[in-house]
Amino acid sequence: MAELVKEGKVIYIGLSAASAKTIRRAHKGHPIAAVQVEYSPWTTLIEDNGVLDTCKELGIVVVTFSPIGLCFLTGQYKSIDDFEPNDMRRFLPRFQGNAFAENLKLVDALKKIANTKGCTVTQLTLAWVAAQGPHIIPIPGAKRISRLEENLGH
Repeated sequence: MAELVKEGKVIYIGLSAASAKTIRRAHKGHPIAAVQVEYSPWTTLIEDNGVLDTCKELGIVVVTFSPIGLCFLTGQYKSIDDFEPNDMRRFLPRFQGNAFAENLKLVDALKKIANTKGCTVTQLTLAWVAAQGPHIIPIPGAKRISRLEENLGH
């Protein structure tokens, strides 16, 4: 990839879901511009596994996918039956059995905070992710204009 940058065929190099060790190793070969990783109030593993600190130290942007937790943190889902039969979330451990009920507790807590702030849970969650540092950029999905408007606070 570094050769492609030298040739002008690539401008920046990024990684996805890489460990802190991999990020450091890659950065030694050529500066890494961004790392894409899941990060939200629900999924904070990068705070514990060194990825967040490594990126901050090396000046690497963290692009967060699923900052609203596969839409779970929107509060629109109350049970596994709310997902379509072929929805991949039905098969992920965090949506199975007691995990679903336990995770709803986080959503309820976020709803209470959002209510005091006068915003939606989605807006609160995106603001939380963005507030974790200037090198962090949340990339929420928006299949509908109404969701985009909500994300923007309109």
